[in-house]
Amino acid sequence: MNLLDEAALKRLFYDHYAELCRFAKRYLESEQESEDVVQQVFVSFWEDQKDQPEMNNVRSYLYTAVSSRCLNLLKREGMKQRRHDLGAAEAVNPSRLDAPDELAQEQELKKVLAQALMEMPDTTRQAFVLSRYHGLSQKEIAGILSCTVKNVEYHMGRALSMLRIRLSDYGVLSAFILLHL
Repeated sequence: MNLLDEAALKRLFYDHYAELCRFAKRYLESEQESEDVVQQVFVSFWEDQKDQPEMNNVRSYLYTAVSSRCLNLLKREGMKQRRHDLGAAEAVNPSRLDAPDELAQEQELKKVLAQALMEMPDTTRQAFVLSRYHGLSQKEIAGILSCTVKNVEYHMGRALSMLRIRLSDYGVLSAFILLHL
């Protein structure tokens, strides 16, 4: 992809803005935050385009960038919320304090799961997140990632295999989580 002029960027923006906002809203559940993320992606795309490698599929790049920004935002917000929730849970439900081992194991499992997801190749992680966290069909994922349904099946199998290995020490609890993501 060659450097875009302002008119080409505007066309790209108008062609993809609404669909990217809907996509981001599946992560964030907030229309305003979704719009902010998509706008940030386009601003970064415009500012950094000369530093980016040659791209064959700008649409896929935009989806990947929006997904990454949403995940980063959720990660930051989740850490803030988790600290808040732990304090509230202890105040409302003191019996939770009686089971510190369960809480520690749950937190450790979530940490290992998040780390395992971040270590996956980009396409494998995207396919898994779009399927398990956003409920998209394999056909929808194939459209977003610009690949075949067979390719999505491969990446899902790869993701599940990687997670099974990483979560094998957690036994039944990890199996339950994999089934209900």
